[in-house]
Amino acid sequence: MQHASKPDTATALPQIAFLSDSAVLVTWESESDNQVAESVRTGWQRLKQSELHGVTGFVPGFASIAVHFDPRQACVQDLQRAIRTALCTQTTTSVQKPRQIRIPVNFDSSVALDLPEVSRFAHLPEQECVRLLCSAVYTVRMLGFAPGFPYLSGLPDVLAIPRKSTPRLQVAAGSVAIAGGMAGIYPRESPGGWNLVGRTTVSLFDPTRPQPCLLEPGDEVVFLDEAAQRLETRSSV
Repeated sequence: MQHASKPDTATALPQIAFLSDSAVLVTWESESDNQVAESVRTGWQRLKQSELHGVTGFVPGFASIAVHFDPRQACVQDLQRAIRTALCTQTTTSVQKPRQIRIPVNFDSSVALDLPEVSRFAHLPEQECVRLLCSAVYTVRMLGFAPGFPYLSGLPDVLAIPRKSTPRLQVAAGSVAIAGGMAGIYPRESPGGWNLVGRTTVSLFDPTRPQPCLLEPGDEVVFLDEAAQRLETRSSV
């Protein structure tokens, strides 16, 4: 028999405020960025499982979740109470561990157009920058900018180069990029101002799939160096 858990530090006492006449914003505050990320991840799972009456959708952000509802079906005061109950009294077994998604990346100079600039910024050889990029475990904090575009925390501090002063008008689909302490992957061709360090052939967004977005908030992402993987395969043959 499962018993309801006590409120935990990841989901206890969020702030709930009006966002519009059909949405409220659930917000967490913490000195720890990792704690906030975990609050959003577990909170989003618990709210999705709670089947709150009149709710039409949830949109996770960096430190918040927007809860959209039909005002003809949901009373705001009742909804606020139901949200707090869902966040603080769900069973701990209902929260799944983060998925880890491994994404192969081509770091060749033909696609890693800004890797030399990143190397100069970090005062490190380009190959060491690639090694650091692939040694980190990133967390999907939110999706935005374009369908399926992940904002990834976890970039090594030494690589936290500012975004470009002049954005490119065209960034190729699959481009792996970094800026301001974050990493991201462009799911389709678009303008962009982040520093391009590689490219993947993995499809991040496909509207024909049952789940169009490959990644979701809370997932963990690891980059794999395609060239290193090929060398390792050849040496083992």
